[in-house]
Formats: sequence, structure tokens, C-alpha cells
Amino acid sequence: MTEPDVASSDATNVETSITRDGDDYVINGRKWWITNAAHPDCTIFIVMGKTDPTAPRHKQQSQILVPRDTKGVTIRAQAEACSALTMRRMGIAR
Repeated sequence: MTEPDVASSDATNVETSITRDGDDYVINGRKWWITNAAHPDCTIFIVMGKTDPTAPRHKQQSQILVPRDTKGVTIRAQAEACSALTMRRMGIAR
């Protein structure tokens, strides 16, 4: 659900769009973190996006299942959430 440019732990802030195109759906957006996305056994993603921007704020979102091999899906390497340098700067590590 998380996205790089918004506080997307609140579903009402999600910016990824999901629009119907005939029998298909077009998803336009970028997700910041998907647990185990890089694991080879992860073959389907649950993606939350905005399907009805004109609906009341808490009814605009939907979830869709997206197979890993769907055209346009790109998995990039996951960066360390908290590097040693960041931890040192925060005074957590030496």
C-alpha cells in the first residue's frame, strides 16, 4: 500500500489509480514497499489503488490481484530500511 510521495499508510492518501479498460484494468502508480516482493515464491501482489476519485473519501479505494508476470510490473532491489550509517547518525549504533 505504501507509496513514495504520500503518507499512504492512510488509504485515503493512496495515489495509484486503477481504471477499467474493456475486460482489463490499467494500474498507474508506484509502490514503495511490498513485503517479500523479491522472493521467487511471491507470484501475486495485492495492490491498493484509487478506483473512484469522485466517491466519498473513504470509498475511493479498491484492491486488485496482480500476477507477478503482468506486463509493466517491475521489481527493484529493496534497500535496507535502516542502514548502519543512518543508525549511527541517529545515535543508535557506534
